[in-house]
This record gives sequence, structure tokens and C-alpha cells, in this order.
Amino acid sequence: HSVFLADEFISTFKEAGGKVELVSAKEGMKDLEPVALGLKEKGVKLLYLPLDAESVVEIEKTNRELGWNPEVMVGDGIYRVIQLLHQDDIDLLEGMLATEVYSDQLFLTEYARKIVEVFEDLNKKNDRGTVFTALGCEGTSILLSAIDRCRAGRDRSCINKMLRSTENFQGLVGRIRVR
Repeated sequence: HSVFLADEFISTFKEAGGKVELVSAKEGMKDLEPVALGLKEKGVKLLYLPLDAESVVEIEKTNRELGWNPEVMVGDGIYRVIQLLHQDDIDLLEGMLATEVYSDQLFLTEYARKIVEVFEDLNKKNDRGTVFTALGCEGTSILLSAIDRCRAGRDRSCINKMLRSTENFQGLVGRIRVR
């Protein structure tokens, strides 16, 4: 699956005019500094990492030690695995892109169970929601929460401030913080 994702990414990125630098990485690789330095020196701006969570964490730690902050995109489910299994490294997810944020195999919060109930009631065709449905629900709920925290609901400045000060919002699979 990771090879398929990588091939699709490369094809689409090249079609959009991007230049691709292929680097082979193996699970459990420990000496990542020379590889990261080589990519940094070549001016690489985006790393696509269809790897396991442990490898992604190690690569991100190495990049940060080098003071290198390229955009990073990970494969399906990895974002969530890092959230679940690498709590001490949760800050590594900041700004990270993912091909899939959610999975139907994950633990759902009470908020998520309510959203699923509403979605199933409204959608009798047995269509499955997508990541866009999930993100839309969370985003709308965060916005409504910010509006509710403002005395004058239409005060754009207050809403913006409340959005950026969202702490411990109960999302679909865990807590969300917006800065």
C-alpha cells in the first residue's frame, strides 16, 4: 500500500511540475542525519513519508535537531498512530500533512459517536462518510464553540481570538488545540 501511495504521489507531483528526489528509507534506520543533511542541502521542501510511525518520529526528531523544517506528509493512519503511541512526541505532528487522518478502526470519542449517529440518521443510503465529512464536522463544531464563547456572536475579532485559543476541544478521536 505504501509503495502504491508513493507511486501515486510521485506521478501527481511531477505532473504538477514538482521535482522528486527519491531516497530509500528502511524501518529501523538509525543514522538518519547524513540522509537529512543531503536532502536539506539539495533544497528539498517537502518530505513524503509513507513509513511506519516509529520511522516518521525518528526522521522528524533528526530534522528538528538539524534545524530543518520541511513540510512533511505521512501515509494513511500514521498521524493517528503517532497520536496514540507516541504521546511524548505529539509536538512532532504540528503542521504535518496526512493522506488520511481518520480510520474506521479507531477508538471514537463520545463526540464522534454522536456525530456518527446523526450522520447515519441523515444518510439512509448507507453511504460512508469521508475524511472531508469528519473534518467538516470537527471544523464546524470548533467554529460554533468559538462563536458561543463570544458575547456578541458576530464579532469577527472575538471569534478569531476564540478560535485561536481553543484548548481541549473533544474531537472525533481525541482532544484538539488550536493556536
